[in-house]
Amino acid sequence: MKKINLIILSVIVIAVSAFTFNSVNKSTPDVKNDLKIEAGIYEANVKSSKITWLGRKVTSSHNGTVELASGSLEFDGNGLTGGTFELDMTTIKNIDLTDKKKNAKLVGHLKSDDFFSVKSHPKATFKITSVSRKKKGDNNYKIAGDLTIKGITHPLSFPAKIEGNGNTVNALAKMTFDRAKYNVKFQSGSFFENLGDKAIYDDIEMEVSLVANK
Repeated sequence: MKKINLIILSVIVIAVSAFTFNSVNKSTPDVKNDLKIEAGIYEANVKSSKITWLGRKVTSSHNGTVELASGSLEFDGNGLTGGTFELDMTTIKNIDLTDKKKNAKLVGHLKSDDFFSVKSHPKATFKITSVSRKKKGDNNYKIAGDLTIKGITHPLSFPAKIEGNGNTVNALAKMTFDRAKYNVKFQSGSFFENLGDKAIYDDIEMEVSLVANK
């Protein structure tokens, strides 16, 4: 009889344990832990950051890079709150033309007064004015700010993904700005008519991969 009671007791203990284990598992959802970014200012690592640009014509397109001169992102305990950036427009490069003469001619033209007037306006800036996201803890932001090119400022907004890892922040963003708003007139349909296949579209795309450290 004692042996039977002992067996029954063992079965009950195992059943209760299994029930408790399953109950705990069911009550604990499988949540991905978002890496929290500590409050503070994170300075851009200009060597590790990368900015690419893309401009299109009716018949073709060109793409290249421009270097980040400086920048920073500001965070409070809940996420991104602000930031400022400077682009060194004197570093504009083309990466799709393999012919050295054609490459140099294009880059020189982009730096001239027909385009970005880098001699008189060597820096372009962007200052964040507001940030938003669907929910707290989400890494996907909508960033709005003021973009200044050739001394002319206009608002610009774009989506960005921001993640943190220790004292490092990584941000990815893609933006499009209208060059006509910044008095970049060369072969622009906003200023000239009947350009035909010589027209260069006003929209310029930029992709930013930013690394910043606290």
